[in-house]
Amino acid sequence: MTNFTGTIVTLGGGGFSQEGAVTPIDEHILELTRAERPRVCFVPTASGDDPGYAAKFEQAFAGRAETSVLSLFTKSVNANWTCDPRHVLTQDVVYVGGGSTANLLAIWRTHGLPDLLREAAANGTVLAGISAGMNCWFEASSTDSFGPLAPLDGGLGFLPGSACPHLFGEPGRAEKYRRWVADGALPDGHAADDGVALVWHRDTEYGTSTYAVTEKPGGVAWRVTREQGEPHVIPARLLGSTVAPRISEILYAANLLGLAEIGAPSDEFDAEAEYIASGLPACTSPDDVLTLVHATFVHGFDSDGESEAEMRSSAGPREQYIDVARQIWNLHASSSTGRNRSF
Repeated sequence: MTNFTGTIVTLGGGGFSQEGAVTPIDEHILELTRAERPRVCFVPTASGDDPGYAAKFEQAFAGRAETSVLSLFTKSVNANWTCDPRHVLTQDVVYVGGGSTANLLAIWRTHGLPDLLREAAANGTVLAGISAGMNCWFEASSTDSFGPLAPLDGGLGFLPGSACPHLFGEPGRAEKYRRWVADGALPDGHAADDGVALVWHRDTEYGTSTYAVTEKPGGVAWRVTREQGEPHVIPARLLGSTVAPRISEILYAANLLGLAEIGAPSDEFDAEAEYIASGLPACTSPDDVLTLVHATFVHGFDSDGESEAEMRSSAGPREQYIDVARQIWNLHASSSTGRNRSF
């Protein structure tokens, strides 16, 4: 996997591409920049720089962001279009459209774009993409670039393993992805349904953290491994919830892992908070919340190559999360219809 630092949002489908307007996931991407009026560059390489697709992007984000389009086919539809790959270095968001993953990768490499994207991300640019724009960041993917669905190697490797977009949105995606991972045609990886996104934060000190968000009730994301066989469902938080920010405040105030003492920023636990908020609807008792919180921190060390025992040691004993779990349970109980329970 390529050495990478930064934030990537991988959409299985949906977003403005499907709705023709900024959706909750698109808003979440913009919020990650913390810019009042983010600079957002659309990269429609996978569609052959389709002017209609780019126009849909410009119309959707008009008034919400400062928009531009990077054309590696050297098209110039209006003044917002540029043919200079270095343009990505000046952006708050680089948003990659869908189409052919194979063609996208070949053209990007010809123009030297991967190195520029890596540099931009390291300096704070949020990378995002849908469908082929999801696939490209991983080492491998499920794609219809050649007609029928097929496994594809040779991704950028900014993210580990493989990817599968449109999990239930297109016939055969889920079944074939599971089979290809099981027989080794694709490495272990992640899948996302239409309207669902996986948000990845990667840095050299703390490794990789991931959470899922959805703009529709019941949206699904999977973690699929050859060893496990059955997909692990990643809870996806329905965007619009106000619970996750409060959970992040609780985690930071508790000074878990001693990060506050070394000057960690107040948003240090945002990713963990998103994951916990995603899992709360399935919790029916305080002990369920304690299990969820502890597991979140244990597996927060998963991407660092540690064994299960090492991850548990790094996260600390389950008991140290009891007070945090109590606060989160009370928050969940008070915000859930018909619940007034606490402990």
